[in-house]
Amino acid sequence: MMKPEAKSSKRHGTGSSHLPAVRTLSIVGAGRLGTALGLALSKMGYEIRAVITKNTARARRAARVIGQSTIALSEDQLNSIGSRYEEVLIGSSLILIATPDDVIKSIAQNLATFF
Repeated sequence: MMKPEAKSSKRHGTGSSHLPAVRTLSIVGAGRLGTALGLALSKMGYEIRAVITKNTARARRAARVIGQSTIALSEDQLNSIGSRYEEVLIGSSLILIATPDDVIKSIAQNLATFF
């Protein structure tokens, strides 16, 4: 009978040099979850580059809560041809989708056009 491998006591991702450092991110969705994640990650030292929502006012509110350097974007602003905001999204190490489940697929498809 083979012995099961001993589990490492290290937490996943800590001390691992082969994983890229994620320090900049953008958040799609500025409801309770997106705003809370943005605020928590910002307090941990992450740069939240942008908050993107359908509603500009909600994006502005979330960006104000998260931090001064966070840009508030509407979906229309991001999708406008030749948008100067594309660089903000492309420059993010990670994009968090914090939206209702039924729109995740369309958002992911839309985001794929930028990469």
